[in-house]
Amino acid sequence: MFGLEMESSMPWEGWFTLILLAGVLYALAREIAGPDVVMLGAMAILMGMGAISPLFPNPKEIVGQFGNEGLVTVCTLFVVAAGLSQTGALSMLSNKVLGKPTSIWKAQLRMMLPAAGISAFMNNTPVVAMFIPVIRDWSHRTGVPASKLYMPLSFATLLGGVCTLIGTSTNLVVLGLMNDSRRTDATFPTLGFWDLAIVGIPAAVAGMGYILLTSRWLLPRRIPSADFSTVPVHDSPDKSKRKSLAALSILIVMVGAMTLSTSVPIVTCTALAAAMMVLTRCCTPDQARRSIDWRTLLAIGASFGIGRAMETTGAADFVAGNMLWIFKPLGPWGVLVGVYLLTLLFTELITNNAAAALAFPIAKAAAAAMGVSFLPFGVVLAVAASAAFSTPIGYHTHLMVYGPGGYRFTDFVRFGLPLNFVVMVVVIAIVPIALPF
Repeated sequence: MFGLEMESSMPWEGWFTLILLAGVLYALAREIAGPDVVMLGAMAILMGMGAISPLFPNPKEIVGQFGNEGLVTVCTLFVVAAGLSQTGALSMLSNKVLGKPTSIWKAQLRMMLPAAGISAFMNNTPVVAMFIPVIRDWSHRTGVPASKLYMPLSFATLLGGVCTLIGTSTNLVVLGLMNDSRRTDATFPTLGFWDLAIVGIPAAVAGMGYILLTSRWLLPRRIPSADFSTVPVHDSPDKSKRKSLAALSILIVMVGAMTLSTSVPIVTCTALAAAMMVLTRCCTPDQARRSIDWRTLLAIGASFGIGRAMETTGAADFVAGNMLWIFKPLGPWGVLVGVYLLTLLFTELITNNAAAALAFPIAKAAAAAMGVSFLPFGVVLAVAASAAFSTPIGYHTHLMVYGPGGYRFTDFVRFGLPLNFVVMVVVIAIVPIALPF
């Protein structure tokens, strides 16, 4: 495969995993059950198969996905958001930043610009977690349907994240893999802080333009079935103000630590911030517990387990080998398109970081086989691994807004699939010119 030969065989375990994944997508599309139930059901099947064949992840490995750092980060951020919401700090922020738009497209623009800008310099997950309750309250106050806002919120953070090297953890994964290759080949390229901006910024502009132009027709006007109302605060005005300032101070310190410190893990920053929200009485322990969306966490954790099975059973390698073999006759530009589509497919079906890690050696071997620079492939790989919009499992922030927005699986396909190709066309058009082979 790594020499761009067609993959002709795959063990039965790989076929089983692909069929199971197709069943998961079908169940989500038909809304047979909620995402958490569907994902957990698939995970349970894989755990059972682990007892039959060693190619499947063993039950401990699958269950261990629930200890994933990203999942724990999402969990603690629910508590941080609860502290901001209970103190009224979120209303202060929304009034200052978001204002009172007079139309849906103006509301989307007011929301997407700061969300994308912040996401260029910090992880997407805390940005979405912070905005979810803000958008909920803002939607109630302005009358703009939440379903017109939550998906653009998640999409905008992904578009912002591909503009700088630190915009998403996926970019750092690709950087780490490129630096590992430099240890054995001093001529192997690496990525600078702004190298992604040359394609990321045009892609973000085009993507947000698409959202503003098409959401009127392609996004549903739907009221979420779940109750996401906020418990009112009964403190005195002075006490409420002190708590609001305390919550905002905790948020600022958390964001500053995540942005400026490279030695402290993001999950540590968010966990400490969550603890401080409770200790400073910005929210009670009971409110903190109620704020955690367990359905979202279960769906995300189970999706990690399915992605791991794609890797261990050889299903991912099989798909990769055959896809790139198809594009080989088109030369470097064609293989670049193949790498983009391959990485995009992986990240829509498994996880963004796993997609980058899986596609990297394939792209590296393809560049070497053709005798061209890896740099354009590295940039394409980094963008494609994050720019996944057409399924709710393509990025965990999509699952975070799935419930609050009252969305269905088909909403992501209808609105997100064209956006996938908008971004791809922009990136593929710019990369070979800005970063020649």
